[in-house]
Amino acid sequence: MSPLFYPLRKAEAETEVRKSRFLSFLFPCKKEDEVREQIRAMKAAHKNAAHVVHAFVLGQREPLMRGMSDDGEPSGTAGRPVMALVEGRGLVNILLVVVRYFGGIKLGTGGLVKAYADAAMAVLEKAELAAFIEEKEVEIVFPYTLQGAVSGCLASEKIIISDEAYGEEVRMTLRIPEEKEDILRQKLRDCSSGRVFF
Repeated sequence: MSPLFYPLRKAEAETEVRKSRFLSFLFPCKKEDEVREQIRAMKAAHKNAAHVVHAFVLGQREPLMRGMSDDGEPSGTAGRPVMALVEGRGLVNILLVVVRYFGGIKLGTGGLVKAYADAAMAVLEKAELAAFIEEKEVEIVFPYTLQGAVSGCLASEKIIISDEAYGEEVRMTLRIPEEKEDILRQKLRDCSSGRVFF
């Protein structure tokens, strides 16, 4: 699967095409109700705009939730080019809104597609993105005498310990990137002479 990316924070940009102003906004969103609320807020803030177009992708793996709107522009000329850029860059947990203030000159369908794509590209170029990493939880069990060695090994790999329990032995629940699982298993075996159990 191709890597996925998500925005770290909001971004804004502005472009102009033949006297029409295009304001583009990028929002990190994880849930559909966040998306709907943000769209409502944008429409309220720009009630004098001709169109408030959007595209969003939510989730971390297929099937992803997707949605878009031309908001009154000719079908396929606004939401679709914005969505094409979002999907083409592998972006998730994102809402991209493009607000158009009409400048009095019609752009035609080809001109609209290009204008909305350029507006979306302008804000994506300002976006701060991070790679989405698939994580899984694993539980390890080991004797108390190995706690120092195991903790050192986990720290060197920047592994997050999400839970610890102390009984006859130490039990730890770890959150690890899926691609690091085999490497971590081998490192823990090496530092414990095979006495860490998964």
